[in-house]
Amino acid sequence: MRRLAVLLVAAAWCPPLWAAGPGDDQAGELLTLDQALAIARQGNRQVATAKLSVGQWSDRIGSQRTQMFPHFDLSVTPSYVITPLNLTFPAGAFGSPTATGPIPAMATTIPTNAGYSTYVSASVAQPLTGIYLASIAVDQLTVGSQMAKEDLRTQQQSTVNGVRQAYYAVLQAESSLADAREQVSSWREVVAVVTKQNSVQAVQPPVMLQAKAGLAQAEYTVTVDLHTLETRKEQLNYQLGRDPSTPFRVSTVVADTAVETDLDSARDAALRQRPELEKARLNVTYNEYNVKMKWAGFIPSVNIVVKWLAPITSDVLPKNIVYTGVEFNWDVFDWGGKLHDIDQMKKGVEQAQIAESDAQAQVLLNVNATFRALQDARDYLGVADLNQAAARAQLALVQHDYAQQTALLKDLLSAQASLASASDQYRQALLNVLDAQASLEKAIGSGE
Repeated sequence: MRRLAVLLVAAAWCPPLWAAGPGDDQAGELLTLDQALAIARQGNRQVATAKLSVGQWSDRIGSQRTQMFPHFDLSVTPSYVITPLNLTFPAGAFGSPTATGPIPAMATTIPTNAGYSTYVSASVAQPLTGIYLASIAVDQLTVGSQMAKEDLRTQQQSTVNGVRQAYYAVLQAESSLADAREQVSSWREVVAVVTKQNSVQAVQPPVMLQAKAGLAQAEYTVTVDLHTLETRKEQLNYQLGRDPSTPFRVSTVVADTAVETDLDSARDAALRQRPELEKARLNVTYNEYNVKMKWAGFIPSVNIVVKWLAPITSDVLPKNIVYTGVEFNWDVFDWGGKLHDIDQMKKGVEQAQIAESDAQAQVLLNVNATFRALQDARDYLGVADLNQAAARAQLALVQHDYAQQTALLKDLLSAQASLASASDQYRQALLNVLDAQASLEKAIGSGE
């Protein structure tokens, strides 16, 4: 590991902002990158949604655990008895003692009047085998909860990476704006010189028009860059979960960032830290629980039951019936349906294992690509720095020659355009280094 300290000061990042004086683009609180990341971790909407998803899995686990406890059931059926419940007892239905003869002596009917009545039943059932099935489901849901946490880590890393890139984009926009303002100042000086020379007939009118056109183009660029800066600030505010119109200023000092400088170390760190890999491993376990639950489907359902009935019946029959026992249910024959389901779930396990292997390969490819991209960006930054220095020196030389009237205006304009292009390339190269660095951090699974 090596710590890459990126210090963006005004002299290195862009022309001085004081060249054009303070403006509305510098209003608001100073927001450092570390502060922006802290705000995003708390306020980003996508992160908040992922946290709620983790909470939902906890609720599912709690709900499934209740399946291990006794089940209470109450049924109340108010009704109107249309057909009377007439109970007929034949002669001798209750025996024929010698002393009394048959009881009853003749067929006897006990009528029940039609009318309103209520059927009530209540039961308590304590699962036995259901406890085992519920425990498997709880274990599977626990794995699902862990997968949701890995999704949360993925979202947090994506958010951190997005905030970094949005912050760097604001820095780049401010740099472009400062450079555009510097160009306006430079063009105003050119127009002043040309106007002075034109007053003594040293410059032709087309040259004056060219100078004014250059000034107008520079002022238009300032307007465009201001709009770009406003848009990028709004995008950063969105990443932070704030009102897009919240004013702020960014710091030109970017905090130290730890990055891997060795490809093998970066690959090892990614294999340890990437949440996608851990989720893929957990997904294999989750699918294995599917198979286990299907096998548990062969176990009969056994419950201890206590039940109370208040049936609609005759006045002479019991109105309250209470009993307890063991309830046994078993789906004895299903034409091989459960076995087919098990085979299907086993294939799901194999698919999850393949997905895990594929995820590992994709992570390594991502690390390799981002690591090389960072190296390329650093190399090009050195090239852009040299180009900018050469263009600045060339402009200074042409400015001196133009003041001595040994260079043409077109040479001065060309030198200014070359410096503007070189400065833009340098800013873009520096932004590419920062973006590539953030992408590598995300690729190795850091930056939560």
